[in-house]
Amino acid sequence: MNRAHLLGALIALTAGLGGSAQAAELLTNGGFEDGYTAVGPSTVPNGWTPNAAYVGDGYAQVDTTYPRSGSYDLKIGNYDASPVDMLSQTFTDVVGGLYTVSFYSLASKTNDPNAFLTVSAGGQSFTFDDVADYGNYELGTFTFTGSGSDTLTIAAATDPGDWYVDDVSVNGAAVTPPAGGVPEPACWALMIVGFGMSGGLLRHRRRGGLRLA
Repeated sequence: MNRAHLLGALIALTAGLGGSAQAAELLTNGGFEDGYTAVGPSTVPNGWTPNAAYVGDGYAQVDTTYPRSGSYDLKIGNYDASPVDMLSQTFTDVVGGLYTVSFYSLASKTNDPNAFLTVSAGGQSFTFDDVADYGNYELGTFTFTGSGSDTLTIAAATDPGDWYVDDVSVNGAAVTPPAGGVPEPACWALMIVGFGMSGGLLRHRRRGGLRLA
């Protein structure tokens, strides 16, 4: 590789580091494979926080009945007249970053007009109701804008059915730093190398010009 090509590669790499955005999974234990804790008659997946209804009714469990992937799923729901079961997880994100929530839900019973399962985060949500595809996992997805710290909540109620949830994910990318921001140390190093090589190329060309004259 000649100097001109090397310089071009360094400049491109520096620009990429200055404005790159890498996708990252922000949830812990979204597939419910990383253990759980027994709380009252219910089991709470590690990394998640339940409300009082979740731990009090005994219907909400880390379960092995209908895993979409791995060995475990989440069974969640309550009767119509009871408080709604909720399970939440708070995570750190980037203000202004765009994030995608995805999850899979299975309705194990049907013919309940009041049944619902809602996943929400960042002021946005996706809801399955009694018309969900009975007995099969369906994908729910939506996007939201990060606020710096956001909470994902799974909320469900059924009568008489149960909801099963698996493979919950929050995936997003860091926002490109604003113009005029301070470069990262790695960017500074590459910029210095690039400027040095640029100066060397200019000196080389000037000397070549003198020889031709």
